[in-house]
Amino acid sequence: MALDIKELDRPLYIINDTTIRGTTRLQKYGFLLAKQYAPEMSNLAKEYGTKFYDDWKPRQFGPYSKNLDDDIKKCISEGLVQRTVDSTVSKNNVYIYNLTIHGRIRWRKLFLRVREISHFAVKVRSMQDYGYYTLIDNIYTAYPEFAVNSKIKDQINRNA
Repeated sequence: MALDIKELDRPLYIINDTTIRGTTRLQKYGFLLAKQYAPEMSNLAKEYGTKFYDDWKPRQFGPYSKNLDDDIKKCISEGLVQRTVDSTVSKNNVYIYNLTIHGRIRWRKLFLRVREISHFAVKVRSMQDYGYYTLIDNIYTAYPEFAVNSKIKDQINRNA
């Protein structure tokens, strides 16, 4: 039986077996996967009919995908992704994203059946080694067109 990849599987490529601290990080990880694995994402779209995110726009904190934001909300309501609030990190609440048991089961099926998924998981784990400012600075350096509306560009340059 062929694996049916759905649009709501796309956030699972990003979150996979990790915990992602912050909506900005979630968006940036998705952006980097879209850019750095464009051929693999294109192949998945051809094979399974589900495109990865291609609606990136420069926003206040760098690249942003409304489709990714919408998919995350749907994944939460479908019980695939859990979003909790960590208010101890800063004066602003930070959302923490990880997969629920149902999301983890779905991701494992994808992982075992779709070769590219393992590459995405390794990439996301390596991105988690970067501090927040370094991550954003790397994106702004490689893709300066996504820094044009940034409210944090000057702060990133000082802290990276």
